[in-house]
Amino acid sequence: MTERRPSPALERVLLPMTMAESLRPALSFAARCARALALPLEALFIEDEDLLALAELPFARALSLSAQPPGMDVASVLARLELEARRARRILEAEAKAQTVAARFGTVRAQTQPALGAATRASDLLVLGGDLVQQWDQGLARAPITGA
Repeated sequence: MTERRPSPALERVLLPMTMAESLRPALSFAARCARALALPLEALFIEDEDLLALAELPFARALSLSAQPPGMDVASVLARLELEARRARRILEAEAKAQTVAARFGTVRAQTQPALGAATRASDLLVLGGDLVQQWDQGLARAPITGA
């Protein structure tokens, strides 16, 4: 018979994100969980290094409905990521205020999988939303939990 270790007490609700628009339902759910469990809410915006590496390729193009799609360069991708991060922070602050929970926002530039592994602790309630749900389902965002 295997011995069961007790589960650690939850310390925070963690919501990793890559885009602001697709995370509203997950953020609302995460804030309600934080309120119900009396935990702080922490959002982590991941600036995906793979996307930046793609933008450096000479043949990379942005998708567009115009006849001549614009080039895709690192500066424009970084500007878009910064805009998304600011938008995500505003959404987080509004939702945290509505649910009266303490909230923190962080940004990291990394590949998604290592970023999730490094940020997640065993004492976290991890809430996934938006494109991270699809990545998780495909096994792309699974990483070992390295924290205590």
